[in-house]
Amino acid sequence: LWGDEEAALSCVPDEKYIEINKRRKLDEWLKETTKAHVDCDLELVRSKGSAAALVEDTERARQDQAMNEVFVLMTGNRIDEATKVASRCGDRRLAMLLQSCNTTARVHQVKDCMKKQLQLWEEKACTGLINTHRYQVYRLLSGDLDPLEEIFGELYDWKRNFGCFMWYRHSDPSDSIQDCMREYLDRHLALHHHERHPPYMQELPLLRERMDLPDDGWGEAALRQMYYNGQRSQDLAYHLLRLYCDTEYGATDGNMEQLISPMASTYHSGDYRTAWTLYTVLADLGLCDGPAVTGGLGQRTTVEYAAQLEAEGLWHEAIFVLLHLTPTEGYPSLREAAIKSVLGRHALQLVEEQAAREREHKRGDRRRPPEVDILPACPSCPDHREELKDGVAAFLTDTLRIPVEWVEEAKDVCRRYQASR
Repeated sequence: LWGDEEAALSCVPDEKYIEINKRRKLDEWLKETTKAHVDCDLELVRSKGSAAALVEDTERARQDQAMNEVFVLMTGNRIDEATKVASRCGDRRLAMLLQSCNTTARVHQVKDCMKKQLQLWEEKACTGLINTHRYQVYRLLSGDLDPLEEIFGELYDWKRNFGCFMWYRHSDPSDSIQDCMREYLDRHLALHHHERHPPYMQELPLLRERMDLPDDGWGEAALRQMYYNGQRSQDLAYHLLRLYCDTEYGATDGNMEQLISPMASTYHSGDYRTAWTLYTVLADLGLCDGPAVTGGLGQRTTVEYAAQLEAEGLWHEAIFVLLHLTPTEGYPSLREAAIKSVLGRHALQLVEEQAAREREHKRGDRRRPPEVDILPACPSCPDHREELKDGVAAFLTDTLRIPVEWVEEAKDVCRRYQASR
């Protein structure tokens, strides 16, 4: 959403082109992220159709299953697959209508014709005689998504709901993302069953089984309380879309707190990896100017992530994170104090590293001293052994540009402590 590929290619297209290109990329992302949900619903539809065929193997049952499959595929904008299903069941008129959705020049004609057809059916009171799934397909083709409960019910996630607004309601590529979001919010804010839950909330049934909680509703409620912390966390992608469409969204304290909260991306409330990375990116884009961030939210996120890294043994990376602290008027030495505190807690490792190198030097061995595994491997972090080949102290002073005086001060304090024991 905030990419600038055109500038990287040394070309300056107009703003409309940039907006259309961003919408195209958002379309691709929505299709990719909803693919698993669509496949899951397709399996459910086909399993129900197979069970129904054992009871009543009729043409009507097969048509009903085919229309249901077409509708599910349309909610993921998989028009080509939906067209194949319609052709396979012999409905070539519907197949032609579906393919018209992929033709920009004809999309408005199709929508107008479908609106007239739906209006005629309502005037003649024929809607009750039409297959329910076929009627839903025609409503999607016409861009008629009101009321939403009749179209989607409680089955579909917010990404597919928002995607349908882009793909069918605002099918013109020139319609902006902001217009789609504005209309989506107008119709969804009052619907509690379409809350924008984080993706990890879908893992709750699996977690319930692993933790052997009772399958009586209370087990999942306990997990929701455990991982939700009583907050109504929403999907991180939803927050980013809102922020892109409305820059004032980030000026509200509660919105930024939810956006940068770990609970927006993971159920581990102490995992600040994504939260801190997101904060630094948004800060570089100038989108973290709200009172919540400038008032300490960003500083707190930085300190929490540094503490997480230090707890995992990656204290040298924690110092890198602490370099992003911003000194305040009331505490101008905040960054220095935080870094010196970490150095003091791990000064013994720096002293031992220096002693090992001095012993090798006294032996006259000019080869590189054997590597000491002073930093435990962390599966969630990259391997920094190549960067640390000259030692942690060299990494701190040469790569991170930590003043040598700070490192030596920490080692001196450690040596004096050892001498006094």
